[in-house]
Amino acid sequence: MGFETIEELAGRLDWSPPSLYLFHPGRTPCTEATRAVVEKVVEDNVVIQELNPAMFGVEVSAARAYYMVFRPTGASEATSSLFIEG
Repeated sequence: MGFETIEELAGRLDWSPPSLYLFHPGRTPCTEATRAVVEKVVEDNVVIQELNPAMFGVEVSAARAYYMVFRPTGASEATSSLFIEG
């Protein structure tokens, strides 16, 4: 993906309405993306990058952050999302 600062990341996010995603214990955006590909909810070229949560000022040691790019099945354009766990 090639970004290291919050400004570089912000430049790659779209302006769709904010969303809240809830994951069961042991599930992550990675496992849910795999499920979505199998169920044909998204195309199979999902890109996931784990980020350093410190770039957001998160000081919780258990926190993780992911940047994901995916294209919903039937859509003409990809979308991007940011997931912060903590």
